[in-house]
Amino acid sequence: MQPDQIASARLAEVSRVWTSDLSVSEFALLDAAGFEPLEFVMGSSVFHIGWQQQQLRQSTELELLTQAMYTARANAMGRMAAEAAQVRADGVIGVRLSFRQHGLSPEHIEFNQRLQGSPIRRIGHERWLRNIAVSLGNAPPSAAVNQALQSRAGHSSALVREHVAWAMAQHVR
Repeated sequence: MQPDQIASARLAEVSRVWTSDLSVSEFALLDAAGFEPLEFVMGSSVFHIGWQQQQLRQSTELELLTQAMYTARANAMGRMAAEAAQVRADGVIGVRLSFRQHGLSPEHIEFNQRLQGSPIRRIGHERWLRNIAVSLGNAPPSAAVNQALQSRAGHSSALVREHVAWAMAQHVR
């Protein structure tokens, strides 16, 4: 299979079960901020440079190697962004960049740069207001909290009204 066919096959499974390396706390923070994780995306790029003989008497930058590393990272980022765009993500969080040299001998200079992360999307205004109501229900009582909750008590959404009522009940106890 060609790389594009492999990527297309992976993206065809977007609506199925997916994995994430986000912690429970990170999921909770995303929800509280009004975002939902969509799936796990990644982008890879492998370059083979080959042996470059150097007769150096001092430390110096190997420009070909440096440029290859920058290009590999840019390619990996582009591929990860393309996967995120396929699921209509607003952004990608938890991005991790890994780099490793591998090969059979010191003359074999090859490296891989891989990016992985979780694409996210805004959850919508109604669910955001629900999350705010839950946060206010767990906040210390104050006049400002009561005023904020009262302002949404008659909201048109049953979901928001239900959570505002719950939050208000937390402050009556």
